[in-house]
Amino acid sequence: MTPRVPDDRDMGEVVRSWMFDGDEPTADRNRQIGRIMGRVDETRQRRRLWPRNPFERRVMRSATGTSDTAGSTTLAARAIAILVPVRAMATLAVLVLVGSMLLYAVARVPPPPPLAGAAASTLDELVALNLRAWSGEPELLAETYAPEGVHTATFYDRTNEYVGPDQIAAVAGYGGGPEMIGPRIDIRLDEGDWRWASFVSLGGGSACLWHAVDGQIVRHDCMVPEMSYQNRPAASVTTDPDTLAAIAELDARLLGAWGRESSLEALETVYAPDAVHTARYLNTTRTYTGPAEIAHVALLGSSIEPIGDLVAFEAPPGELAWAGVGTVAGGAVCLYHAVDGLVTRHDCLLPIRG
Repeated sequence: MTPRVPDDRDMGEVVRSWMFDGDEPTADRNRQIGRIMGRVDETRQRRRLWPRNPFERRVMRSATGTSDTAGSTTLAARAIAILVPVRAMATLAVLVLVGSMLLYAVARVPPPPPLAGAAASTLDELVALNLRAWSGEPELLAETYAPEGVHTATFYDRTNEYVGPDQIAAVAGYGGGPEMIGPRIDIRLDEGDWRWASFVSLGGGSACLWHAVDGQIVRHDCMVPEMSYQNRPAASVTTDPDTLAAIAELDARLLGAWGRESSLEALETVYAPDAVHTARYLNTTRTYTGPAEIAHVALLGSSIEPIGDLVAFEAPPGELAWAGVGTVAGGAVCLYHAVDGLVTRHDCLLPIRG
C-alpha cells in the first residue's frame, strides 16, 4: 500500500497540534506581580543621584500597599535630629546679630547732658552749671536760664539789661569769665523758689543777686563798682586782721545809723559829705547824694539785720571795700567803699520794684 503523501491540510494540523500541545497552563497574573513586588525590599536598589529632602515628611508604603509605620517614624526622628542643631545655629546667629546692633547703637549714642532735663534739682548743681556757662560753655545758658530770664549789670553810670539766654550769651565769658570770690550767701531756699547772693572779682569786687524758680534762673542782677568802660583790676578777698576789724566796726556803725531811731547826725558820722547811695530796683535805679538826701530813705524804714558774713575785698591803702547782705526787701545785697573811715559809695540791689 502506497503511503499517502501529506498535503497542506495535514501540515497545518501538525503545526497547530505542536503549538498548542506544548503550551503550559496560563499562570495567574496577579500572583506573578505579587511575587515580583515581594522581592523588591530584598533587592539592592541603585541610589539616586540627588538625595531626597531630609526634612520631607512622607509615608513609606510596603510592596503590599500598606503604610510602613516604623519607617515613617525613623525618618521623622532622623529629620528632627538634623533640624534641632540647625535651629540652634540659626538662633545663635540671630542673637549675635542683635547683640552687635545693640552695641553699635550704644556706641553711637552721644553722652547725656550734664543735667537731666532743662532744670537743676539742687542749688549747688545750678550754680556749678551756670559757672561753666559763663566760663566758656555758653550753650549751657539755655539750661540754666529761663526763656525770659533777665540779667542786669549796673555800673556807677548806667544799667545794661539782657533778656533770654541768647542775649545773655553776648556778655557771658567777657574777660575770660567770672571768678567767684567769697562765700555764697543763701537767702531763701523754699520749694521751687531759690534766692542767693554771690561775689565775683570783676571791677574790683562785684556783687550779684540771684532768683531761680523751678531750677532755672529768672533774675540775675549784678552791681559792678566802676564806670561802664572802666576796667579795674580783678579783686580778691582779704584776710588782713586790721582791715577786717576796720570794716566790721564801720559796717556796724552804718547799720546802726539806719532806722527810725537814728538821726541825720548819726548818718553824718558814717557818710562822707559827697557820698552816693544808689538803690537798684527791678525796674529803676534811685540815687541819693550826701547824708541829707540819704536820710530820706535811711530814717524811714526799720533797722537792717545782716544775713551771712561780710565779704572784705582788697583795697588800696586808706580805703576799704566790702559787701554784705541784709534783710531789706526780703534780701538785698550791697557794695560799700570807704575812704579815711567814711563811706563814699553805698550801692544796693533790691529784689522788688521801686
